[in-house]
Amino acid sequence: MEEEKPKASRWSVNRELLPVKAFFFFSLAAVGVLLPFISLYMKQIGLTASETGLIYGVMPFIGFFTRPIFGYISDRWKKHKLTLIICCILTGIFYLILKFVPHSQSGHVNVKTNIHCNQFSSYIRDCYHVNYSKPHTCPLNFNAYANLSKTIVKGASLNIVPLKNDSGTTDSYSYDTYLYADSSCSFSCHHKEKQNEKTKVCFTDQVNTLDKHCYNTPVDLEKDPDLEFILKNISNIIEREVVQDQQRVGDLVCRDFDVKSVMFREKTYWQMMCDQDTELTCSLKCSGANVKTCEEKEWQDVGKTVVFFFIFFLFGNVFFAPILSLGDAMTYDILGEKRNQYGKQRLWGTVGFASFAITSTFLMEFLSNDPATADFTVSFILFLVLFLLTAVTVCKISSSEDLHCSSNLRDMCKLFRYGKVVVFLSVVLYFGLLTGVIETFLYWYLSGLSGYITIIPGLCLLVSCSVETPVLFLSGYIIKKISHLWCLYLVFVAYALRFFFYSLLPNAWFVLPIEILHSITFGLMWAAATSYGSIISPPGMSATIQGIIGGLHFGFGKGIGSIITGLILEPLGFVWTFRLYSFISIGLLVLYFIVNQLYLKQSSFNQEKDHQENTEEPTVSTDSTLEAGQSLLSDQEKSQADHPTSQ
Repeated sequence: MEEEKPKASRWSVNRELLPVKAFFFFSLAAVGVLLPFISLYMKQIGLTASETGLIYGVMPFIGFFTRPIFGYISDRWKKHKLTLIICCILTGIFYLILKFVPHSQSGHVNVKTNIHCNQFSSYIRDCYHVNYSKPHTCPLNFNAYANLSKTIVKGASLNIVPLKNDSGTTDSYSYDTYLYADSSCSFSCHHKEKQNEKTKVCFTDQVNTLDKHCYNTPVDLEKDPDLEFILKNISNIIEREVVQDQQRVGDLVCRDFDVKSVMFREKTYWQMMCDQDTELTCSLKCSGANVKTCEEKEWQDVGKTVVFFFIFFLFGNVFFAPILSLGDAMTYDILGEKRNQYGKQRLWGTVGFASFAITSTFLMEFLSNDPATADFTVSFILFLVLFLLTAVTVCKISSSEDLHCSSNLRDMCKLFRYGKVVVFLSVVLYFGLLTGVIETFLYWYLSGLSGYITIIPGLCLLVSCSVETPVLFLSGYIIKKISHLWCLYLVFVAYALRFFFYSLLPNAWFVLPIEILHSITFGLMWAAATSYGSIISPPGMSATIQGIIGGLHFGFGKGIGSIITGLILEPLGFVWTFRLYSFISIGLLVLYFIVNQLYLKQSSFNQEKDHQENTEEPTVSTDSTLEAGQSLLSDQEKSQADHPTSQ
């Protein structure tokens, strides 16, 4: 069988390995096109930080437990290719269904006001009695809404007490102290006085006086008495207050706000004008990026979104979990004795991931009608198409069905009797926790900073992949020069700096140079951790510890990080949450150093031979930039290397 395999020279193409390369390219391209941005999509459909952290954090645990189940099924009936094909198809289908989960209207503030419209312009006119008005009564008048918004922007604190609604209950209201001026308001207006029913409204880009023609979009209020439009950035309207028009008669105060950049029927116009003087009374529903005072929540819609998203996301992750591990097993079966060529195959996965991640963000930006949101439609469709192509390539892979994918739980439990192993695995778990924080909430955090556009997450991933590959190539040399432990110490420092720099970001674009640290926090960390794991493992258990390293980092660690961060974000905020992780990393670095120096300096079993083999192995010359780092990984370790934002 070995003699029948075609020889691959420097200039020839090994046709038997082409389906393997295609498998990694298409599968990791699918990962790159959607999975790094899924938390942004969860935010966009109305899920809160705690809901996102919980849902996203549960999934690595699901993968950790379902992966060996699929491995057992494949081993038991020797249907590895069929299992992999089914998983690819169902993963694409269940993720596509997420696009059709109903969006949650997380909440809105009810506001009442009037709009005056004429041939020159339109403006909000809000009048209130100083001595009798209750500025924080629900619904708010526009004056109270504007003052509250300006107060928050200036950083002043508010003490809002719970207020009852018109029915005398407070069940449907949330009384938080955050009201952001960058929210949008949807207007629903009608005539205040009946004598102007024949008014014609013009949504136009004209800047001069309206003549008898409306060159853009005319609306006849006699035929359409309920006029509905949107002001996307209400802070612009608040800043456009016409101060010189402010009037005060006794305790009655009237303020005018110039209305510009009006969205009508999903298209934005410069202004709204009327063919005659008209006064409209309007009800506003104003929503923003965070919880707000006097916010009315539609709890039924929120519950549907959480439940349906969780169910379909769960099934998608159940079938996604075994894809790369089964693919790795089939790859090693084909490679046979040429196992060191794994890096050359997996390199195509990195190419697919990086290219489709940046392509996806460009498509989101290009197809979106609103700069504040991304259009995920094409990304979900591409995800399905790429996994269908992955399934086709699996049909072409000519591996045997005599594989072994499941692991021995008894051997895994034996490892925890060794103190050095337990401490090391705890460090790997912590690094996984930090990975979960970054994967789940970094882009969420960036989306709230100035200068953010949709392509920034894609550029972050491009930088990460670019700096990761040379470090993997040099990882053997670095480990040999400074030792495994000092590499792990360096990872603690890099994580501390990375999170602290995140907390200082004044603009979303400044995140790109920070992502260079990914070369240490993942590239060097993964090479050093897997190599060090094989050194400290008891005789005959090196492969077992590699499986545990991958499971703890990409399974338990990521899940715990997502869940904990989702719970502490609301009370602490992003800045202090990131700083907390930075301070904890420094503290654990000191603790880990002391433990290693005082208690774990001497090993309880002979490791000299393993140490020599694992420090020299990464220096093998290859034609692939990934092969040197990947040669550190054992069979089971590679089956766990499905980190979506790093490979």
